[in-house]
Amino acid sequence: LLRDISRWRSLQARHFPAISEADEVEMDPEGEIIGLPSDFIDPEDRTELGLDKAVSIELKLREGQAYDALENLRGKIRLERSTLNKKKVHAHGTAANTRAQTVLRTASQEKQRAAQDYIDARNAMVVLGKESEDAIFNFKFPKLDKTKDLWMKDPGKVLVLGDGTRQEPWIWRIGLQEHGEGSEKWMIEEDRVRWFKSRALMTRWREEVHMREAEFHRIERAYRRMTDAWTDIAKTADPLLCARRAYAFKRADYYQERHREATKLHLEAVGSDLARETDLVNPV
Repeated sequence: LLRDISRWRSLQARHFPAISEADEVEMDPEGEIIGLPSDFIDPEDRTELGLDKAVSIELKLREGQAYDALENLRGKIRLERSTLNKKKVHAHGTAANTRAQTVLRTASQEKQRAAQDYIDARNAMVVLGKESEDAIFNFKFPKLDKTKDLWMKDPGKVLVLGDGTRQEPWIWRIGLQEHGEGSEKWMIEEDRVRWFKSRALMTRWREEVHMREAEFHRIERAYRRMTDAWTDIAKTADPLLCARRAYAFKRADYYQERHREATKLHLEAVGSDLARETDLVNPV
């Protein structure tokens, strides 16, 4: 690490002499601030040190770092889940449980480090002004909550009541990369199982949306027929029977109000996020 920093300092001295002139203290490799544009929060400081031309370069590198960190994070979450499942099945006795717990703790720590790598990359892009310049920045690089977003559904577990409404974190939908030749077979198989399970859930939700829409149409037709029926009764009733006519108009008004209410609820249901996002092309 010390050699890498020394080589970087030599390169930095040629291209950004203002930084090298200010950096005369003894190096601490672990805590060294290497003088990237994102190390300076104030844009005026970057301009003074001649770092403006390096901002676009660091932004491209940070985007790649963020996507690589997400891919690494997904791998660590899979590893932690697999380790936990193996521990439940194979770890019997104190010694075996202790070894398995050590492996699980290591996997959890690696997961946290991968999450922090993404957070660091995103924070650097924010410092460089990417969030204010790019309208979809927060869509491409959402904030990562280490207390809520670092989990996945168990692909080997049979679905139970409520699993369909529990959506996995955004990390499983953004920044996905295709498996390469070096991908682990178990990871490819796991993703295949997850995809088909997600597709089946999405299909059931789609059926549910269509069923609800058909029910709304039936209810609206029924209320409309009842409104017309009671209106006809009121119009054909003997004019001398005022009470009968009044009752018929009252019932017609009641069903007309129910029809308006059903229509309003129908429009709200059709405009909901579930109805809009239910799509077989990109199952969630």
